[in-house]
Amino acid sequence: MKVDAFDSEEETPDAEDPRWKEVLGMQRLGPDKEHEYVGTSLSNVEEAAYTHLKMTIVPDGGVKRFRVFGTKV
Repeated sequence: MKVDAFDSEEETPDAEDPRWKEVLGMQRLGPDKEHEYVGTSLSNVEEAAYTHLKMTIVPDGGVKRFRVFGTKV
């Protein structure tokens, strides 16, 4: 699983748009667990604001809930 972010008030980005920025690199997920990523796991988040997030799961699987916590800008 990895997470990318995009900042745009005017448009909804295409999934293949090259302007997506990686904020969480590939991570292994386990079943029936809550995963929390903070600090050094994250990149491109300091002093940044994003309007869209994209989670990519490889191989494709199910995710019950995708929560992101931040500060309103």
